Amino acid sequence: MLRTKALLLSAVSVALLAQAPPVPPAPPAPPAPPDAPAFTPTRTERRVETLGFNGKLWVVNRNGSIKVEGWNQERVDLTAFIRDSDSRHINLKVERKDGGLAIEAVWPQSGWFNFGFFGSQSPRCEFVLKVPSRIISTYSTTNGGITVKGIEGYAGCDTTNGDIRVSGVKGEIHADTTNGGIIAEDCFARIKGGTTNGDLDLANVAGGIDLDTTNGSITAKGLDGWGEGIRLESTNGEIEVELGQAKGDLHAENTNGRLDIKLTGVEIVNMEKHEAQIRIPGRAQKINLETTNGSITVR
Repeated sequence: MLRTKALLLSAVSVALLAQAPPVPPAPPAPPAPPDAPAFTPTRTERRVETLGFNGKLWVVNRNGSIKVEGWNQERVDLTAFIRDSDSRHINLKVERKDGGLAIEAVWPQSGWFNFGFFGSQSPRCEFVLKVPSRIISTYSTTNGGITVKGIEGYAGCDTTNGDIRVSGVKGEIHADTTNGGIIAEDCFARIKGGTTNGDLDLANVAGGIDLDTTNGSITAKGLDGWGEGIRLESTNGEIEVELGQAKGDLHAENTNGRLDIKLTGVEIVNMEKHEAQIRIPGRAQKINLETTNGSITVR
């Protein structure tokens, strides 16, 4: 009798478990706290705004860096580290624009900045953002670098006196800076732009490339070109390229410096002391490498 009751209770328990609703999924984890800024802020502001995938985002800063990372959420999470004062107050402006989102650090219109020359410090602002991983975005600042990683779509980066670093980006990148380098790695994207007084450093960039520098060297490896072509040009800087999967019509030229082509299975169309034309079978695209006052090495 006891055995029969036990079996009945077991059957009822199984039936109740079968009718129980599924356990709801755990909510998404909150974002990790952003890295500490390179200066001591007087205050920190945080904003969270909805922005759908493939949305548009404009970010404008001044006298500070912008750091961006994509995530799988349809919202923008912004932390602004700000150093200012009552007399030189920075206003954080966040508003809707053309169906997207615009973020800007607005500086005081009056007064001047002494940049610490007379015992006080100039206002400064650093943006750290989490953005939807699929996005159309532009980032602009002065006196600070721009870092973008893990997004798909478009990343436009423009700064003065700072490096531009992009990694894990898919789609298209425009990068322009003065007094800073351009560093791109692990990008399934075309990239365009240039710098003055800065190096170009590319690693595993699959798309078309159109970049130049003045007074800087160029290092690139793991390229492809997508059939769109590759142009890397410098003035007063060396060029060292490992083509990877890139194939096409190679033209390498310099004015002063060594020209060293280390390729196999190619057709040499023309080879001179400071100029080489080589056909690499497999794709119809132009690969142009040019510099003045620098050596060129191609592998």
